[in-house]
Amino acid sequence: MKTTPLRCPQSCLFSYADWTSLTHPFVHTLLTHCQIILMSSTDKDAVSTYAPTLVLAMLKNCMYSEMPDPGVRAAALKYLALLPGTVRYDLLHPYKTRVLKELAKTLDDPKRAVRKEAVVARYGMVTFSVAYLFEFNRTNWSLSM
Repeated sequence: MKTTPLRCPQSCLFSYADWTSLTHPFVHTLLTHCQIILMSSTDKDAVSTYAPTLVLAMLKNCMYSEMPDPGVRAAALKYLALLPGTVRYDLLHPYKTRVLKELAKTLDDPKRAVRKEAVVARYGMVTFSVAYLFEFNRTNWSLSM
């Protein structure tokens, strides 16, 4: 019997409105494959279009109270860590304070791997905004001279 590898279209996360009806291993596999697509995708507009939905879904999936499976929580945090490198700053900025508040809660997760991913995601969100402001100021400074 020949098995085909699981393929995840770019819009795979966007067609599932109710995450609670899915099994934990399926959600973990889905997030893992979508991370690979996000890292290798050249079409950043597809992800940018659904950035608000992605941020809110990943925040829900990284909470211990919402998702009992630590693999899913870690995968959601990894996905959140990848978003600042993919999505434009102006699309993520409205969610920055909420993301940082929610990620602060995940730093108290019982699993060490989840806490590590929370630190990486939080650091990525903070440095993303600082790097954007530095680039903006440097661009404006060079234009004024």
